[in-house]
Amino acid sequence: MSKEGEHGLVYEAYEWTHRHFPNFVDCRPIMVSQALAAAGFQVIEKQNLEIWVPMEIVQAEKRAPPEVTEAA
Repeated sequence: MSKEGEHGLVYEAYEWTHRHFPNFVDCRPIMVSQALAAAGFQVIEKQNLEIWVPMEIVQAEKRAPPEVTEAA
């Protein structure tokens, strides 16, 4: 479930249920693209859709580490 975008009644009900019954509803919406970027990935493609709740499908790849040059 994505935390991005507008949120409807089902999303709000899910959040309320999670706050009051965390053992019953234990998943939390996240900012997928931002989490991947913070972990060193580059977002290649992103698609937002809604199937009862907002979802985000993200394709990302690990960034190459910076090249190290040897001193002469």
